Order: sequence, then C-alpha cells, then structure tokens
Amino acid sequence: MGEAAKAEAALAQAQDESADHRSRLAAVEERIVSLREELARNGEERDHLMRSVDTVTRGQDRAEQQAKKARSAVLKATEALDALQDGSSRPGPG
Repeated sequence: MGEAAKAEAALAQAQDESADHRSRLAAVEERIVSLREELARNGEERDHLMRSVDTVTRGQDRAEQQAKKARSAVLKATEALDALQDGSSRPGPG
C-alpha cells in the first residue's frame, strides 16, 4: 500500500473514531439533560415534601397545645369536683 493510501486509510479511521466520539458525546449530553430534569423534579418533590412536613409539624404543635389546654381543664375540673366533694362531706352548720 502506498503512502497516500495509508494516509487515506488513517484519515478514514480517524474520521470514524471522531464520529464515534461525537456520538458518545451526544449520548452523554442527553444523559446530562435527563439527569438535570430528574434533579429538578426531585427538587420539586422535595420542596413539596418539606411543605407537607411543615404542615404536619404545625398541626402536631397545635394538637400538643390543645392537649395541654385539655389537661389543664381536666385538672381544674378535678380540683373543683374535689373541693365540692370535700365541702359536701363536711358537716354543715346546725
């Protein structure tokens, strides 16, 4: 094979390799775009979940406050009932 033929064969091989690399690069770029889209979706989902957690936490805080108020009311009612029972068990004037 002459020098020109060898050079043409080397050029053709280099062009094939270049096309292969461009194809691989395009596939990698597509994967990057796909991953970025997935990351954006995951970010949106994460934001939604964090808002849900905040909502649940606020609800839990309200429920705890209401439970404290209810316990306080029960304690006061129990004390009042005890006071009434103590008063009725004592002998009255007479």
